[in-house]
Amino acid sequence: MVKTKCINGYITAGDIVLSTVDDDYPCLVGRVFRIEPVGSPDRVTENETDDVYVDFDSDYSVERIREIEKTFSGFYDEAKTIDDIDLDSVIMSPDCLIRITGIDDEKLDWICESETNAIIYGYRVLRELVDNPGGESVERPGMRPVRGSYWTAVDGVRKEVAFENGLFHMWGSESTEYENGAVADTVAIVELPDGAVRTVYPNNLSFIQAEG
Repeated sequence: MVKTKCINGYITAGDIVLSTVDDDYPCLVGRVFRIEPVGSPDRVTENETDDVYVDFDSDYSVERIREIEKTFSGFYDEAKTIDDIDLDSVIMSPDCLIRITGIDDEKLDWICESETNAIIYGYRVLRELVDNPGGESVERPGMRPVRGSYWTAVDGVRKEVAFENGLFHMWGSESTEYENGAVADTVAIVELPDGAVRTVYPNNLSFIQAEG
């Protein structure tokens, strides 16, 4: 069986994968069903990497479907619905895929709920890859230090938690459903010192001036 190296190991037909946030098909969950290696006479692209065929037609939430439609509407510069987007046979580069085979159903459903959740899970995987055996994080240039607070639920009660020395990864969005529709809010995706990743509202975030 043909296999190819992805971000966090090797994948083959049947594996479940998550695409990276910076790909043209970002933060999607799918199943690999075919791999055409470099040099194969059956390849239809001129990519320098193996061609990985992925079926990204997963069980996304209503909110996530809206996000996908918005992403591809912007990509094509015209309105797109989920039915207009070919997700069932996408040719991907393996270096844009994270292997998540074996993930439990509850966590998989959580990833499919929103783009932010998919980004958070992807960063958790990448965090594990850059940590050395001693448990100290490898320095990652370009990530700005931040402090602030985020909201979480403790025993069913919302609580604001303050943090210091977080790392800002990127801006994202979260949607809240109301009776008359969804409202999208801009959020910062922040990695905390203990490796957890949280979303933080901009008015609860401060960038720390680097010393020197």
